[in-house]
Amino acid sequence: MESTRKDIWDLLRQHEAIRAHMRFLARALKKLTAQSHRGTAADLKDHITLYRWSLYDFREAIRRHIEMDDRIFATFLNQGKSTETDRGHEDINRRIDEVIELAENAVYHDLGRQALNRSAADIKEAVRMLCDTCQTHIAREDDILETALEKTSKP
Repeated sequence: MESTRKDIWDLLRQHEAIRAHMRFLARALKKLTAQSHRGTAADLKDHITLYRWSLYDFREAIRRHIEMDDRIFATFLNQGKSTETDRGHEDINRRIDEVIELAENAVYHDLGRQALNRSAADIKEAVRMLCDTCQTHIAREDDILETALEKTSKP
């Protein structure tokens, strides 16, 4: 029983870490979009390149989290994989891949200043949609996990 509670708490803390990572991405994105209004095309491309590495890190964190998520929901909460959860994970992974593809296109192609500005704006919108999707999914999971914690604390 205690293992169950500990694992649920670990997953809730991991949700907080993901939220912190999303706040970091949002702050870094402000610098990226500010750069799109000043500096050279090379400077903007450098910022997009660095931002892309943050996106790679976020994708890896999400993938590891989903593995833990699936294990805890299946093992301890006896819920297995639900269609809704699978769809949420697929949406999140798809959105991460889309944002990374936008950043890679900007980095690997010889784009002029206007095209890089458009890329920065597209990345900003795609990250906003990614974060919204993650927030909604995490909030739903938090509700389930908190209910499970209440049940495990009752005698």
